[in-house]
Amino acid sequence: ARNVNISLTHQEKRLTMVIEDDGEGFEVPDIQHSLTATSHFGLAGMRERVSLIGGEWSLKSAPGKGTSVKVVWSGGEETH
Repeated sequence: ARNVNISLTHQEKRLTMVIEDDGEGFEVPDIQHSLTATSHFGLAGMRERVSLIGGEWSLKSAPGKGTSVKVVWSGGEETH
């Protein structure tokens, strides 16, 4: 990838992070648990960590189209 864009937005109790690149891209496996089988260990680790904090993780990619990872996390009640 030549360019990477990272955006982080906070709206009410929802935090959204999007990481996009203009790299080579790849075919996303039908079952996203297959990321390790296709040697995408970094993405698999990211997905696992997002799951551990109760977030939602999504992946979009296609050959020649780059890759986009989106993480959405809704926090609990604030404590003071």
